[in-house]
Amino acid sequence: MNIQEIASALMGRDRLETKTTESAAPSVVMGTATADSEDGIAYVNLGDDVIGVEDDDTTVEIPAVGNIEEGDDVIVVMTGPEGAQTPTAIAGIGGGDRIKVLVIAAQEAAELAEAAAAEAYDAVEAIGQNFFADSNGIHVTTTDGDANTGPNLLANSLGILLRDGTLLRTAQTSSGFAVYDGNGNQAANIVALLGDTSVIGKQGASRLVLSPETMELISNYGQGDSTVLVAGLAEVPVTGGTDFVRIFTFGDSFADSELAAAFGNAVVMNQYAFAAGEDVATIGYASQAFGEGTYGVGEAQFVCGMWNELDTNDKYLLIVGSGNDDNSRDNAFAVGRDNYAYADGFERFDGGIVPGEYELFASAGDGGAITLSDNIENYDRVRIYFKNTYGYQASTEAMVSSTSGASLCLTMSFAQSSTAVWTYSRPISISGTSLTNSTTYPPQCVRQTASGNTINTQTTSILSITRVVGIKE
Repeated sequence: MNIQEIASALMGRDRLETKTTESAAPSVVMGTATADSEDGIAYVNLGDDVIGVEDDDTTVEIPAVGNIEEGDDVIVVMTGPEGAQTPTAIAGIGGGDRIKVLVIAAQEAAELAEAAAAEAYDAVEAIGQNFFADSNGIHVTTTDGDANTGPNLLANSLGILLRDGTLLRTAQTSSGFAVYDGNGNQAANIVALLGDTSVIGKQGASRLVLSPETMELISNYGQGDSTVLVAGLAEVPVTGGTDFVRIFTFGDSFADSELAAAFGNAVVMNQYAFAAGEDVATIGYASQAFGEGTYGVGEAQFVCGMWNELDTNDKYLLIVGSGNDDNSRDNAFAVGRDNYAYADGFERFDGGIVPGEYELFASAGDGGAITLSDNIENYDRVRIYFKNTYGYQASTEAMVSSTSGASLCLTMSFAQSSTAVWTYSRPISISGTSLTNSTTYPPQCVRQTASGNTINTQTTSILSITRVVGIKE
């Protein structure tokens, strides 16, 4: 039996009946697969009752959708104009465990295809169309001289409009091809716009925007150095304000198909990375960046806050940025890969300082007045690190008064030779955030030998301070 004969038999007609041009609703019958489908053809036993004739072999070859295996119950869908319907075999009950979703999808697709085919056929066979022109352009209508009733087309030098009455359904203009919701002719009624920049979705709601740059990235995805696939932009409404745009990107970062993602004005440049915020980026493998101006440079690094210092040495796992802009980056807090926490100072919510040591000053060496980063009266003790002109280093501690700070003398002695010992001294005082040399007792050095002592008063201290640490107990 050929396809036309099967169609005729399945529809209950004589096999030689002449086809008509009227559309018929899809019909469904059941059969059993007698063999596995091959090259898009299924072998289906429809049985005597379906075929309508007694035959030793009621197996027929029918075009198949999906894989059909021997023994499957098969759904045969008949679609097309009445009298010329064609069958399509779809795996049914037997193959349901494999492709239940495909069965449903295929049935829905068949119904949609049938509806579209019927409408297209009606358009081709349409009669009673009216053509006329006026100052608006050329009209094609169903009512002579009436361009405002029923489906109609208006064409002029500005575009081609497909309307339902006076409501736009589609419009082809120099801006692109627009699809309307049928409730109005304003920009807010556009549900899709295809052009140089394509938009899917309505104003004031979530939208997908595909720009030329985005399309170029998609086109180049997987070629050469292109490793990030950009999907587009989503515009979301803000309560009490105007709409604004947030960027959504996602991608198969490298050949291993590992996903990376970014939301906002963000850039992702490595595998497993994530970025969200304004002007943020992740450069390190599996790094995350959130906030404003934050950059995750190190591997598996988590950065939040604002404008953090770039960790080019991969020192930290966690960074909280506290900078103001790209030219004044700073860190408020960090946790290092060495299991240490880093901050310029800690203060309890009640205003007290957390016990511990806090760096108040650091340099390569300073022999003059110094400004500390915090008031020394906030601490119980102070430790000062210093060195001499030969590079020898030492430190000393002093108690701190809560009202008058601290006064102490930095002292270092060392043997210059077997016959001479040098002793350096530098009296200093600390009050508030100021560390100064004593004006009463200037820095000096004493050279002790067997024949006596030589005392040299220094105009510039030969003991330079490298670090000042406040200690809270």
